[in-house]
Amino acid sequence: MHEVNVLWQETDLIKKELHLKKETLKKVQNQMLDLKRHFRSDVSEHRLKLEQLEKSKEQLNAEITEVKASLNNKLSGLDESWNRFQETVADPEKNMSKFFSSQYPVLMMPLRIETQF
Repeated sequence: MHEVNVLWQETDLIKKELHLKKETLKKVQNQMLDLKRHFRSDVSEHRLKLEQLEKSKEQLNAEITEVKASLNNKLSGLDESWNRFQETVADPEKNMSKFFSSQYPVLMMPLRIETQF
C-alpha cells in the first residue's frame, strides 16, 4: 500500500507540473498574440521578441510532451501497483493463509450496526 501511496503522490506532483507548464505556454501564446497585433517587421525589437517567444513556445511544447510521457509511465506503474495490492491484500478469501496461521482458528462473522436517533 505504501508503494501505491508514493506513486499517487508522485503522479499528483507531475500533474501539477504539467498544469504549470500549460499555463506558462498559454502566457507565451498570449504574448505572441499581443505582439502580432502591433508587429512591425522593420522594428528589430519586435522580430527579436517574436523569435524569443517562438523558441520559448517550442521549448515548452517539448517539455509538456516529456511531462506527459512521464505522467503516463507513472500512471501505468500506479495501475500495476494497485493490481498487485488488490491481488495480495484486498481479497481475503484467496490469501487467508498469508495473514492467518492454521494453528489458531478464526471466525469471521458479518457485523451489523444499527443506529437510531
